[in-house]
Order: sequence, then C-alpha cells, then structure tokens
Amino acid sequence: MKQSNFSGILRAVTLAGVIAALPCTGVSADDALEARLKALEGEVRALRVQVADLSAELRTLKATPSTAIITEQSNCVERINALDTKRAKLKDMGLSDRHPDVINMSVRLDELKASCKDK
Repeated sequence: MKQSNFSGILRAVTLAGVIAALPCTGVSADDALEARLKALEGEVRALRVQVADLSAELRTLKATPSTAIITEQSNCVERINALDTKRAKLKDMGLSDRHPDVINMSVRLDELKASCKDK
C-alpha cells in the first residue's frame, strides 16, 4: 500500500509538536527522537515482512496457470474429442476416408488441433 504525503506531513507535525512540548513533560529531545527512531524501525521491519509476503504471493500467482488458460485448453480438448467422435461415427456408418463428410470432418479436426496448439 502506498502511503500518502499527508501521513508523512502529519507525522512531521506530530513530531514537531512532541519536541515543542518536551520541556513541559520532562522528556529530553534525544529520548523523544530515540523513541521515534525505534518506532520507525519497527514500521520498517513490519513493511519488510509485508514485502516478503507479497513477493511470495506474486511468485505463486506467476507459477499458477490462469483459470482462463486452463478453461480454454479444456475447451479445446473437449471440442477435439467431440469432432473425433463424430468422425468415428461416420466411419462406423460405413463411410470411407474418401467420403466428403469424413474428409470435411478430418480437415476441421486438423484445423482445430492446429488452432488449439497455438493457444
């Protein structure tokens, strides 16, 4: 998450207010700055953990094929199987490989296989 400039300005104003109020509280400027430094170091550690978590998640997402790609490949396989089944039924009906319907089905099947291979 990107932090807004307003937040940074607010922190600077707050820190300036704390330092200005130090004489009233009895806390030295060095102690206040040291406390602020420790708080910022804690934020840095938390942000590093968040970056590591997000980096791991990104690697996982990159390694996992998209659902759309899987669906498209499954669809290709289903269409190829359906055309192959139709061609087999034509042959079972006694049509030869030279019959125009079998030839047409074979051409469509080859085109579909080539098309699916490109995806």
